Amino acid sequence: MRRYVIMDTNVVVSAMISHMDRGNPARLLSDIVQQKVIPVYSAELMAEYEEVLRRPKFRFDPRDIAMVLGKIRSLGICAERLPGLTFVPECGDADDQPFYDLALSTDALLVTGNTKHFPEDKRIFTSGSYYVK
Repeated sequence: MRRYVIMDTNVVVSAMISHMDRGNPARLLSDIVQQKVIPVYSAELMAEYEEVLRRPKFRFDPRDIAMVLGKIRSLGICAERLPGLTFVPECGDADDQPFYDLALSTDALLVTGNTKHFPEDKRIFTSGSYYVK
């Protein structure tokens, strides 16, 4: 059974910085390409991925950005926050809330580089702890 995974933006950035060939963020992206896990995303998350990856400080090749985002779209599932979702704990960083809301709505695992911004939840992992379980 394949897992459903939401990647925080910092995980996508880390995977691209490491040129998708080493480290756990790169491994997660590789697992997506190999269809071992299924990425879950929303239009809002994809817009954030794109905006952050295109920041000049990263100097990512636009073709690499298009390839990574294209793989997430083509191999993943687009979902939105469930409108009936009740009581959602707030994240320490408001920018992280859409990721957490989507994880709650879809029961997907959330992989992040910074768990302290999220409420304590069994669905939230760092890329390192994701591979330890």
